[in-house]
Amino acid sequence: MTRARWVAVTEAVVAMALVALSVWFWFQGVHPAHTPVHIEGQPPLEITMYDGALVTTSIVMAAAAGLAIVDALRRVLTRRCPGGLFPCCPADRPACRALVIRNAQVNSCAKCETGARRRSRRCARCQIGA
Repeated sequence: MTRARWVAVTEAVVAMALVALSVWFWFQGVHPAHTPVHIEGQPPLEITMYDGALVTTSIVMAAAAGLAIVDALRRVLTRRCPGGLFPCCPADRPACRALVIRNAQVNSCAKCETGARRRSRRCARCQIGA
């Protein structure tokens, strides 16, 4: 496995631990209670008490777990060129280096004559393929 894959696996494990801790903190911070005052003919009033620090910790941990999962997916699903500029083919092929060089050049569109990066091979202004 490559370094990026190991980092992604580590982030996934950390995210699972953060989710488990987030659930635990949530249940520690939420307490249902019954009022001690009983009114005749009425059921006892049930209230929920929240501990703000524990609930906030739970929310922050859940957000951190989400960010870790997004970053792990990004690391697994993208392959980078040797220069690190654009996702492309394996580094051992000469076409990969040519793609990076070609995408970095600024070319003008034949129709509107504006400078457009050829990342998408279309002019950003008139949407005509170059």
